[in-house]
Amino acid sequence: MDPIEYTIMYQVEDSHWWYRGMEHITRAIIERWYPREPQLHILDVGCGTGAAAVNYLQDYGEVTCFDVAEEAVNYCKLMNIRRLVRA
Repeated sequence: MDPIEYTIMYQVEDSHWWYRGMEHITRAIIERWYPREPQLHILDVGCGTGAAAVNYLQDYGEVTCFDVAEEAVNYCKLMNIRRLVRA
């Protein structure tokens, strides 16, 4: 992916309709299949800038973020994501 795309993602992930829709869908799936799990272990593969982990996945448990792109990992670091792997 073009590195500039990570900057654009980082700037719009909190408000763009696509990301908001993905949050709604993801929450619905988690709440349907894991409604009472106390602490899920979530692997966010292809985490991009880490917004999903910070904005809603961490509501359900411990999130480990994973991305191959250095730019993505750098944005995750800005989001203070502790469990982060570049691979």
